[in-house]
Amino acid sequence: MVKKVSKYFSVIGLFFLFFSCKDAENTIYKSSDGSEKKYTSWFAQEANFQKKTEYKEKFKSAYNNALKQQDYKKANELLLSAFKIMHDSGVYDNYYVGLLYDYLKKHEPKLAIDDVLTFYAHIGEYEIYNGDYQKCISTLQKVIALQPYNYQTFSEKGNVYYCLSNAYFNSGDVDKAMAENENAIACFNKTDFYSGQALVLHNKASMSFESGNEAEAIAAIDKTIALYKKLDDADGLVSASINKYEFIVKDLPAKAHPYLDSISAIIKTGKVKSDFSLLHFNTLKLRKFVKEKNVSALDTLVPEMEAQAQKINLPYWNDEMVVFKSQYDVLKYGKVLGKDKLLSILADLKKNNSISYSAYIISILRDEAAAQKDLNKVLAYSKEMEEIEKKLREEDIQFKVKTYEKKIDTAKKEKIIAQQSSKIAQSYNYILGLA
Repeated sequence: MVKKVSKYFSVIGLFFLFFSCKDAENTIYKSSDGSEKKYTSWFAQEANFQKKTEYKEKFKSAYNNALKQQDYKKANELLLSAFKIMHDSGVYDNYYVGLLYDYLKKHEPKLAIDDVLTFYAHIGEYEIYNGDYQKCISTLQKVIALQPYNYQTFSEKGNVYYCLSNAYFNSGDVDKAMAENENAIACFNKTDFYSGQALVLHNKASMSFESGNEAEAIAAIDKTIALYKKLDDADGLVSASINKYEFIVKDLPAKAHPYLDSISAIIKTGKVKSDFSLLHFNTLKLRKFVKEKNVSALDTLVPEMEAQAQKINLPYWNDEMVVFKSQYDVLKYGKVLGKDKLLSILADLKKNNSISYSAYIISILRDEAAAQKDLNKVLAYSKEMEEIEKKLREEDIQFKVKTYEKKIDTAKKEKIIAQQSSKIAQSYNYILGLA
């Protein structure tokens, strides 16, 4: 069975950058024994291999033959190729996942440590994508005792700690998540693998921000940006810069939009290849233009975003575009065109208790009512918005209290609650266009 999964991973949609490869041809992978492994070109170049029966049959034949000959180097190569493609495509086929579970169960003692760690990092990523956070924690705890002994092994163990950190964070254990991410940072710092260093610092920034430590988040994201500049990694630089913008929006909302110019300058270099980063950046521009009521700028931006969303072709972004287009419609025409779809998305969000994005849609409906001078609807939507804002503040405050409760006394806790209540109200008003 083929399982389609979201490309958004953990806190900020981070990818396993260290599994990516730049070459369209064979990808070199250095093993602990000093040898080089090449992903088989016929396999790694087929992005939609899961849908190709002939590729699966060819894989089965090559894999079974490798096991029969006890050629574990070849078996490793094939499995790594499969998981690399599944990671890159965001589509997991349980056939290959099952093979890896079985392979480790039967042959793990025969494998080099860096191979074992690489496989478990892939499994951890799959289990997180699948929402099996506790299973991921249980799986990865089996291998964290393995001691790195060279450059490659430190990188692979850093990957494992990174996965473990995300599993803990998604399961609600912030302290353990931060601790495991520090372990990942320590591993990557023993190497000159700067992409890995940037990845885990990016993760630290995101978790610090979500935990209410804005100062630590800004410090970590600045270090991340510096590493991406050193790597000349335009995609990573834009992603980190977008996150810094989002940190500034929440903490200093009135000063956030000018920072968009620095991100735009990076994109204008033409080096950014990620459609996700480009579309994400355009959503920030859309918020700015909506705030300014700049319809002429939106006339150009919205079709560009629709084309990007169609290229990505994920249900999440298709729904996002319905919402963004509705906001644009209200500004340009005074009403939502295709309102049934917008209301359907809102109903699903309410059903899933996604209150923050529900608030965004309700604010659009309220703007439509105001444009049509329907005072009763304006008042009704405003009242609903007030209830949602109250829930947003309560949820955020409770999260911060839970995060800090082991570290501060009652008096400090009450002070945090008072400060956050004011700050969060201001931030959400700005982000949702209520200010």
